[in-house]
Amino acid sequence: MPTQTSAAYDAANAYRTLGTYARSFDVPVDAVVTAGTDDLKCLVVKAGETVLDVMVTPIGDMDTGAAALRFEVGDSAASDTYVAAFDPGAGTGAVFRADANLGKQYTADDYILLTAAIAATTPAAGTVRVTVLLQAA
Repeated sequence: MPTQTSAAYDAANAYRTLGTYARSFDVPVDAVVTAGTDDLKCLVVKAGETVLDVMVTPIGDMDTGAAALRFEVGDSAASDTYVAAFDPGAGTGAVFRADANLGKQYTADDYILLTAAIAATTPAAGTVRVTVLLQAA
């Protein structure tokens, strides 16, 4: 019996020319995070790339006390370009997604940035996985 292929399979080159891909990086977060001053550069965004989605996944509880650690996700233009605030202590497995500026195309090289907006009362080290879905120009 011959192998059959779908139109999507046959058009694989068309998908490749769109240049849509994901970059993902695990960002280690120190136990002591200073609100307003601790910025964590995560991923490079090259000139001509368009951000289609940004997802952040906390791994571990980084705020074991009453006051929750809060991060913003942005770029060099603004600390909250993509996510205004997320609590990495919300539990492992929680995924926070961009709620603004999707479709932003960069004219110069830039980066995705995590900024501590509120420090935790009882901080603990952990990791934040940052995944960005991009499209090349």
